[in-house]
Amino acid sequence: MKIILISILLCIILLGCAYIGGDPAVKKWFRENLNDPNSLRVMDWGEKQAVGKHGADYARTVKYRAKNSFGGYVMETTRFYVMEVKLFTLVVYWDDQ
Repeated sequence: MKIILISILLCIILLGCAYIGGDPAVKKWFRENLNDPNSLRVMDWGEKQAVGKHGADYARTVKYRAKNSFGGYVMETTRFYVMEVKLFTLVVYWDDQ
């Protein structure tokens, strides 16, 4: 019984890894813009880089895999420009690499 519970817990942890280490504004963008947000698997969150472009405070390049509208998985690399405001952060611009 313990082995089954440990196995289930391990699966939950591993399947939830898509959002670990991410950015709240980018996570929100994924939820709102992907065809199937549950299919998201982030390969690399990238580092925050200070920028003064597009009114953003920093940029982050994210490499991820998700389902497209045909149900097939595609890998994308997108650079997100994020603006921080006192109580929240938001993606103000993005471009595909």
